[in-house]
Amino acid sequence: MEVKHDRLSEEPYDQMKVKMGPRETPQNPARGASPNLYSTAKKKDYTVSVYLNNRGKSEHSQQKCIVGFALVCCFAISVALIFSAVDIPGSGNDMEDITEDNCNRNCRVQLVENIPDGLDSTDNKTKHISLFQGWTELLDAALHSVDIVSSKWALKNGDLDQNHSLSHWGEKIFEKLQDLKTRNIGLRIPINKFQFGSQETTNLKVNGALVKYINMTPIIGGELRSSFWVVDRKHIYIGSAHMDWRSLSQMKELGIIMYNCSCLGLDLHKIFSVYWQLEYRDSPPEIWSKKLFGISSMHSPLKLQLNGFEADVYLATSPEHLCPSGRTKDIDAVLRVIANAQKFIDVAVMDFLPLVNRSNAQRYWPLIDNGLREALFLRRVRVRMLVSCWKGTYLPMLNFLWSLKMFCSEPINCSFEVKYYGIPASEGAKKVPFSSVNRNKYMVTDKAAYISTSDWVGDNFVKNTGVSLVIEHKQSRRRLSKATVLEELKAVFERDWNSKYAQNLEINIFPECLELQTYQRKPPSFNLG
Repeated sequence: MEVKHDRLSEEPYDQMKVKMGPRETPQNPARGASPNLYSTAKKKDYTVSVYLNNRGKSEHSQQKCIVGFALVCCFAISVALIFSAVDIPGSGNDMEDITEDNCNRNCRVQLVENIPDGLDSTDNKTKHISLFQGWTELLDAALHSVDIVSSKWALKNGDLDQNHSLSHWGEKIFEKLQDLKTRNIGLRIPINKFQFGSQETTNLKVNGALVKYINMTPIIGGELRSSFWVVDRKHIYIGSAHMDWRSLSQMKELGIIMYNCSCLGLDLHKIFSVYWQLEYRDSPPEIWSKKLFGISSMHSPLKLQLNGFEADVYLATSPEHLCPSGRTKDIDAVLRVIANAQKFIDVAVMDFLPLVNRSNAQRYWPLIDNGLREALFLRRVRVRMLVSCWKGTYLPMLNFLWSLKMFCSEPINCSFEVKYYGIPASEGAKKVPFSSVNRNKYMVTDKAAYISTSDWVGDNFVKNTGVSLVIEHKQSRRRLSKATVLEELKAVFERDWNSKYAQNLEINIFPECLELQTYQRKPPSFNLG
C-alpha cells in the first residue's frame, strides 16, 4: 500500500493540534495502518522539538535584551553621577603646579589673637600678633588668589555715626580686599544664602570678587559655619573669627596662620572646593571626585616641620555628609585627641552643649560628654574647661557642666574644673549686639593641639560646617629659644585660666553675668557661635 507523507507543519504544536483536531482511532484498523501511526507520531515529536527549540531561543534573546538594557541603565546612571560629582575648579595659573608630591612641608606658624581694648593681659610672654595684623600680612603676601570662608560678612559698620572707631580695623581689611583687583588677584567667597544681597559682598562682587550664595539647609540641614582662608594654596588661616568688625575689636578671638605650607594649603583648598561647588545643589553628592579626597587624616597625617619642630598634622571637617574619602570627621578628631591624652585636657570654647536640634525638637548628643567622663574616670586625666559667660549664653549649658563637676565628687574623686570667662563691655560696646565675648575654640593636651572653628555644640558636628586643625608634636630635642605650637597654646590657656576675668563655676550658683538673663529656648548654635 502506498504511504503518503504529509508536509511537516511549521506552526507550533499546540496550534497545529487545534487545527487538526483529535484523530479518531478506527475500531477495526487494517493491518497496513501501522506505518501511518508511526509516521504521525514521529511528525509530532519533531514538531514539539522545533517548538521547544524556538521557545528556548526566544527566551535567551529576551534575557540578552534585559541584560543589555540593564547595562545601558547602569552606564547612564554612572555618567549622571560622574557629572554630578563635586570637583575642583581649575585656577588657570601657576598654582596648578602645586601637587601632593612637590608641596612644601616646611612651614612657618604663628598664633593670632584679638584681645579687646581694655582687657588687661598680665603675661606679656603670651602675647601674639593681632588678628588684624595676621590678616593684613596674608593679604599682602597674596600673588594669585585669596579664598575666604566665613559664616558672616560685616567688616563695615552700617551706622558710621555710632561706634565708628570700633569698626576701624574691619574697614581697613575690607579696603585691602577691594584692592586685590588692582593687583590682579582673584577673590572667591562662598557665603550663606540668607546674606544674599548684603552691601559688602555686593561691593566686593562689583570689584571683581566671585561670590556664591549657598543654601546649606536642604543639603546638610544646617549652615555654613566654617572660618578659614586659603591664599595661593600655600598660606592658610583657621580660627574662631568671622569676617566681622567686632571680631577685630570687641570679641576675644584665636586662630592660627601657617605660611609656605602648601601641603596643608592644598588640602584646605580641597575643603574650600567642596563648598564652592554646592551653589545649586539640594543634597550632598552621591560620589566625590578623587581630586577632593583628603590628603591628611588622623590615620594618615601629614609629616610637617612647624617652626623647625616635627609634627603630625591633619584637617578634620563637619558634618559627615561633606566628608569625601580620606577626610576625618570633626567629631572623630575631638574624640581621638581626648582619648590620646594621658595627663591633662584643657578646653576653651564659647559653648558646651551636648544637644542637637531637629525641627525644634532637641535630642541628647553625649559623644564628647562621654569621652570626657571616660578620660576622667578610667584614665584619671585632669580636665579643665573654660566657657564664655555673656548675654547669649544658653542657660541649660550650666546643668551639663554642673553634672560633670558632680561626677567627680566622692567616691570617684577625679579632677574636673570649670570656669566661665566674662568680658566687661565698654560704654561703646554696650550698645552693640553680640559683642564683648570670648569666642576661642580650641583644646590642648599633653599630646596634641586642636584648633577649630566650631564650639562644642551638637549642631556644629551634625548639621553645620566646621573645620579643625590637629597638631601632634613628636618627641624631639627642644630648641630652648622656641616653643612648639602645643606649648604656645598651653600658655594661652594658662593665661586666660588665671585671668581675673575667669571665675569658678559653682554648682547651682548662677554667674553674675547671667543674673539678668531670662531662660532661652533657642540653643546657641543658631546665635553667634
